[in-house]
Amino acid sequence: MKRLSGLTFIITALVIGSHWGIALSQVPGEGEGESTTPPANDPMPSSDPGDDHRPEGYSTGIGFGWRLPTDLQTPNITSARFRLGSGLTFEPSLVLSHASSTQDMGMMNTSTGTTDIEVATSVRYPLQSRDRVDFDVIGSVGFGMITTNPDGADNNSTTTAFGLGYGLGVDFWVSHHWLLSMTATNPLFTYTKTSMQQMAGGDTGQSTNAFGLVWDPTITGMVHVFF
Repeated sequence: MKRLSGLTFIITALVIGSHWGIALSQVPGEGEGESTTPPANDPMPSSDPGDDHRPEGYSTGIGFGWRLPTDLQTPNITSARFRLGSGLTFEPSLVLSHASSTQDMGMMNTSTGTTDIEVATSVRYPLQSRDRVDFDVIGSVGFGMITTNPDGADNNSTTTAFGLGYGLGVDFWVSHHWLLSMTATNPLFTYTKTSMQQMAGGDTGQSTNAFGLVWDPTITGMVHVFF
């Protein structure tokens, strides 16, 4: 038993001695040049891990979400986002539509046509990024015009609207392709004008405008897939 214990002690001493010998051989002695191996407790430089979770260069995202408050079982908003390499992101919307309705009144039919034109976009810019999360500032601008044309001459009505908005957002990058975002937006300036043609000549109209720096946001939550 004493021999076995002594053999175990010798093997253990050899293993420990070889380990320390390898470690000491990596440390420069006196008069020797510096070792090219960095110290074990010196972390190697690495790139920002947050950049690994975002798309590189230009990318396009398509998504859906919820404008709150609403039933979370059914999404009620969709969007497309166009992201540049700098993180600047455009989220446009466009409506070009024409609808007509006809009412049958026996010996006479009447029809009404409605034309809707709307162009708007929001712009998101990451003011600060930390790991997977971006803190965004948001600006928006929009223009719209709705024209209603009933049967008859000189009886059209047109409503024109223009608006500016601002907001804040938080983006969470699950991966290069998946993005979760929460956005709070507010109107900054709105202008609306309604005009109506008159058979006697000359149009009548009414316009309203509003400006205010008010924080009473509309909250939206979105899920986007980028490619």
